[in-house]
Amino acid sequence: MTDRLTTIAQSIAADATLRTGATWIVSDRDVAAKMNDRTTGQNMVRSRVDPSEVFAVMTGSDFLALTQAQRDYLRLAFGVKYLDFTASAVQQAFNNMFAANTTTGAAIRALATRKGSIGEQLLGEGASITDVDIELAKKLVDSGGV
Repeated sequence: MTDRLTTIAQSIAADATLRTGATWIVSDRDVAAKMNDRTTGQNMVRSRVDPSEVFAVMTGSDFLALTQAQRDYLRLAFGVKYLDFTASAVQQAFNNMFAANTTTGAAIRALATRKGSIGEQLLGEGASITDVDIELAKKLVDSGGV
C-alpha cells in the first residue's frame, strides 16, 4: 500500500491545478474522479480481452483465409478466459493471422487498446483510486513525504 500511496502522492503533488500554495482547492472525491476518468488518459494495451470480443469482430472471409495452423492457434486462443494483448507473442500471432488492412485485423487492433485512466497509467490496468487514497496521499504530500 505504501508504494501505491507514494505513487498517487507524487502524481497529485505534481499537478499544480489541485492547490493554491499549500491549500488544496479540489476535493478528494473530484481528484479521484479525475484520476479514474478513462476519457482523458492515454491509450493502453489491454491485458484482459474476452475471446468472444475477438470472435464477434471476425469476418467469414478473413477466417477462411487462415491456414490450418492459424485456425488451430485460434481454437486454442478462444479456449482461454482472457487474451493478454500486452504479451508480444499474442500480438504477433494475431498480426500474422489478420493483416492490418483486413476488416478483422483492424477491428482486433482496436479491441486490443483502449483509453486508460491516469490511475491505471500509474498503478496498472483496472486500478481504481478512491477518495480515501487521495486523502491519504494529500497528507503524505503535506507532511513532506514526497
